[in-house]
Amino acid sequence: MTKPTRDAALRGPMLVTLLLLPLVYWVTHRVLTGPFSAEVQSMVVGHVMGAALGSAFTYWLGSSAGSARKDDRQAQQPPEGSAT
Repeated sequence: MTKPTRDAALRGPMLVTLLLLPLVYWVTHRVLTGPFSAEVQSMVVGHVMGAALGSAFTYWLGSSAGSARKDDRQAQQPPEGSAT
């Protein structure tokens, strides 16, 4: 049985991130160019930036930190097949 590669494991989250980014840009553009008050515009832009982009950054940075911890644990374990 072969182990899945790291590239295959990141393909799904990367695809979701890339699919959501145009939606973020579209909503922001529609609100900024539409007939909305300045309060609504600033509120929507703030929420879009905070929620959508914040969650994407949090996922990718959290994924990197989790991967680093996993790598540290694996480095501390003896190799498979060695007698300890």
